[in-house]
Amino acid sequence: MDLDESMRAYVESHYPILYLVTFDEEAGDTLIRNLAGGRKVLEWNMARGFVRFDNKLPMADYKDLPAALDNWLDQELDNHFLIVKDAHLALRDNPLAVAKLRALTHKIIHDDNVVATVFLVSSQPFVPPELEKFITIFDQPSPEEDEIEQIIQEYVAEHGLSVEEDVTSQLVL
Repeated sequence: MDLDESMRAYVESHYPILYLVTFDEEAGDTLIRNLAGGRKVLEWNMARGFVRFDNKLPMADYKDLPAALDNWLDQELDNHFLIVKDAHLALRDNPLAVAKLRALTHKIIHDDNVVATVFLVSSQPFVPPELEKFITIFDQPSPEEDEIEQIIQEYVAEHGLSVEEDVTSQLVL
């Protein structure tokens, strides 16, 4: 079972928090977009607060994660994906954010009118002990060297460029 199918099974089983560990945010966004279907997707990140998921333009200036989580706690959350980017930075040493995420998790689990999944996305996992039993971690592997080389070759061909083999080898690494 690949990552997409595995995560889809957890979304459909109503697991409250899925933690996507990835260095490639665009690939992570593509994965979440493919899982979303008709769900409303709300994103928060440390740099810009609430942003539009499709183009990352700011929507509201909630740069503080606890305030953003409060906002979500007050919303109707039927058929939503809630994304927290830079999760390892936002949750580490932030007990108020952990407490509010726990409250949001309880809302997702216990309110029959709420069908939502929280996606924590970051380059490294950070799981507060208070949330361990609610979080399922997925690791999005980096592409293999042959996949990277293929991407470079496709780019070079598409743009009519020429790249020496030793330069390609360095780029692959």
